[in-house]
Amino acid sequence: MKRIPVKLGLIIFVTATLFSTSGAWGTELSIPAVKAKSGQSVDVPVMIDLVDNLAGVKLVMKYDTEILTFKKADKTKQTSSLMHIVNNKKPGTLVIVMAGARGIKGKNFSILSLRFEVKKGLKSSLTTKMKLHEIQMMSDKLKDIKCKVKIEPLTIAADSSGAKKSGSEAKSGKDVKKSGEDAREAGQAPEKSGEDAKKSGSDAKEAKSGKDVKKSGEDAREAGQAPEKSGEDAKKSGSDAKEAEQDSEKPASDQNLRKTDQEAEKN
Repeated sequence: MKRIPVKLGLIIFVTATLFSTSGAWGTELSIPAVKAKSGQSVDVPVMIDLVDNLAGVKLVMKYDTEILTFKKADKTKQTSSLMHIVNNKKPGTLVIVMAGARGIKGKNFSILSLRFEVKKGLKSSLTTKMKLHEIQMMSDKLKDIKCKVKIEPLTIAADSSGAKKSGSEAKSGKDVKKSGEDAREAGQAPEKSGEDAKKSGSDAKEAKSGKDVKKSGEDAREAGQAPEKSGEDAKKSGSDAKEAEQDSEKPASDQNLRKTDQEAEKN
């Protein structure tokens, strides 16, 4: 029977020892990227990627009190068998302790959900990141579970209600302006109608005056023609009288000549 080389045997021994110490060696505790809106509540999960025997957790976390207000911490379905205590007496700091008689195991699950309320009235979008100042994890055998930490930022969108309100106010302002313009136009319309009516009245008056002037001119012309006609009639009458006078003189002369001839014959 061949002997296993000493070097190879040492490697196998160390590997077996590491895996037997904790099935969760290399566990990662993380807080994923989360999005929220100003003035709303947000739930932030505390995740574990892989664990085989988790019976106790202690976390000391820091958060920005200028942006977030802590409300509560809830266990999840996977950690329902563990009791938990959250100390938030100091603003901006959370001390979380979870423990159970028997360890739990799982893959890619949340051990705790932290609820925060985001500050109202934020004018611009921003990001904030929680900080893990202390972490301790152990199995039900009271053995430490080594883990690494990964924390992603919390992205907060600006308060859209203010922009919406401003948009509504701007729209209302436009409507009021338009209403004012319509009212002004409506006020100008009667005035314009009055001016048109006044102008029409003036035109009618001018037209009537024109007709009166025309009629007066015609009357004057007829009046001027009447004397002219009278003069012609008078002139005609005078001519007729003169001719009558001539006619009356002509027979008298003939009679005188005839009388003279008769007297001459008698003598």
